Amino acid sequence: MTLEQRWLMKGNWQKIFRKDFKMSETQNQQILDHLKKGNSINPLEALNLFGCFRLSARIHNLRQDGHDIIKRTITSDHGDKHFAEYTLLKLKESK
Repeated sequence: MTLEQRWLMKGNWQKIFRKDFKMSETQNQQILDHLKKGNSINPLEALNLFGCFRLSARIHNLRQDGHDIIKRTITSDHGDKHFAEYTLLKLKESK
């Protein structure tokens, strides 16, 4: 276990990952930029890339803003685990 992992396990994650509006708006933009580049994203990637524990909530926000994001359910090779992968279908219409 790395020093960083031990530090996070001691409850210090709250110092990094706040639950305020500004943090979620920043994550929304980071995730949208990632999707606009033609990339898909899953919860583990969102955590590693952007520190986002609740990808589905961020996707919900982006959908409310009018972005057409599709969800694909991925099953592990052994068939015992399932997770979501999100892709931007098309860019939001500019007004």
